[in-house]
Amino acid sequence: MVKLTIEECKETAFDIIIRIPSWAIDAKIMVNGSETNVAVIAGKYATINRI
Repeated sequence: MVKLTIEECKETAFDIIIRIPSWAIDAKIMVNGSETNVAVIAGKYATINRI
């Protein structure tokens, strides 16, 4: 498991782009303990948009 904590955020919307390693089959992205609707594909990048 990898945990990323952001303590201070911009006041405007921004993207967090995370590389998903090719070996991370069935990886999930959770925000505040809830699963997201972000497409997670091994070997690609996933983009989380925070408002």
